[in-house]
Amino acid sequence: MVNQKMRNLRSSISSNTVHFIEGANLLTVRRDHIIEDSRETFCSFNNKKELKILFEGENKSAATDAGGLSKEWFTIISQEILKPENKLFNQCDADEISYFISEDNEEEKDRDEKFFFVGLFMAKALFDKIPVNLCLSKAIYKHILSDHGMELDEMIEFDRPLYNSLKYINDHNIDDGSCGDMYFTHLRKSGVEEELTMGGKEIKVTEANKYQFI
Repeated sequence: MVNQKMRNLRSSISSNTVHFIEGANLLTVRRDHIIEDSRETFCSFNNKKELKILFEGENKSAATDAGGLSKEWFTIISQEILKPENKLFNQCDADEISYFISEDNEEEKDRDEKFFFVGLFMAKALFDKIPVNLCLSKAIYKHILSDHGMELDEMIEFDRPLYNSLKYINDHNIDDGSCGDMYFTHLRKSGVEEELTMGGKEIKVTEANKYQFI
C-alpha cells in the first residue's frame, strides 16, 4: 500500500514537472538574510519549475551550477527554520528529538506568511526529491494528513511532562482530590490561560468527565 502511494506520488510529480527548457526560477539570497530573502520571492514562484540559487556576492553562477547551490540552500533553510530565534519551531520535551510549532510567534504579524513559506519549502523538497532534516512532531504530520487528534500514548513523543500528567489522571480516580482542583483550561508557556471548551474556566475536571478533558 505504501509502495503504491509512493509510485503514485512520483508519477504525479513527474507529470507535473515543467521541463528545464521552459525556464527556471532564479532565487538570489544573502546568506545572513536567507529566510527573509527567500520568503519574499520563493512564494511567488511556479514551483513546478527548476529552482536555481545564487548567493549574493559570491562568484559561483547559478546558471553553471549543477544543483549544488540549490541543495545547499535546502540544507541552510531547513537549519534556519528550526533555530529558536526564528520563532517557528521549538524542540519537543521528549526522549527523541522532534519539533513542534512555537508559541513565541503567535503575536507576530507575518506569522501566517512564514508558515506558508515553510509549507512551500517542504513541498518543493518533496517535489525535487531532495532530503531535508526536518524532524517535525508526528502531531504536525497527522494534522497535514487530516488525521484525528493524537492518542494519549502518542503524547510521550511530543511532551513527556504533559503525557505523565494526563496518564496519571487517566489511570487514577481523581475524585479523591489527589490532583487538586483542575478545570478545562490550559496554561500556555506565555502565561496565558486558555479554555479548552466554552466556559472551561467554570468546568471542574472530575472522574466523570476526565476522558473528555484528556
